[in-house]
Amino acid sequence: MELISESSKIKVGHVTGIMKLVEKLKETQVDSTFSSVEVVTASEFLKFCERNTKEIEKIKETMKTINTKIIGLLSEVERISSSMSGVCKALHQKHILNN
Repeated sequence: MELISESSKIKVGHVTGIMKLVEKLKETQVDSTFSSVEVVTASEFLKFCERNTKEIEKIKETMKTINTKIIGLLSEVERISSSMSGVCKALHQKHILNN
């Protein structure tokens, strides 16, 4: 499987230009503590993306599980609230009858 099509391959002459650009970016990072330059291969980048995608999928699954549990808890709270409302009404009626 070819990852890069023929039309988007970098010619050898362009590599020098890219490296010059990287060097200039590295020089500018000395002046700024908030930037950095790192050159990675396409293979390294794809591995990075794959790891992040897997991690994001794990987080999504965890969030779905938590969401399901929260919905269950909300249903339970509504059920308890409804029961308590009935108990309060009964106690109020008993209080009225006793007075």
